[in-house]
Amino acid sequence: RFADCKDIAVDVYGSLRHDVSEKDFKGLKKVRFCGPVAFKDVFDLLASYDALLLPSYHDGEGYPGIVFDAYRVGMPIICTRWQALPEIVDDSSGILIGPHDADALYRAMKRMTEDDAYYGGLRQGAAKRREEFSSDYWNGQFVQFCRSVVEKEH
Repeated sequence: RFADCKDIAVDVYGSLRHDVSEKDFKGLKKVRFCGPVAFKDVFDLLASYDALLLPSYHDGEGYPGIVFDAYRVGMPIICTRWQALPEIVDDSSGILIGPHDADALYRAMKRMTEDDAYYGGLRQGAAKRREEFSSDYWNGQFVQFCRSVVEKEH
């Protein structure tokens, strides 16, 4: 499937779940399992990649921290239109695909690698989302909220 995308390679990090095992990666040339990553290494590791792939269909998926980590390094995201993910990833910062849709995942990766202007726009969008989700921004929002409550009481 990736034969015509010579520059695409996928590294899988984290713990394997469900019916997936390391054996499933044996013999694959463009996809490899790399295992868990220590938190202290996450940002440096992310910065060495072009995009985050998160094709989740986990019933308990909420707001995965790795998305915010990717934004922190200005990285676009390809993820599923699943649970809360569309609340934090939109078409300004990534590509949303349907769950279990390998063809859409392939097309999204291909588009990012073939359209430099599009990819650059997604990087800019990811950098903007970084600001929207930063702790400085939300700390400021909280302080502003607290001030408004105090002002209403007086």
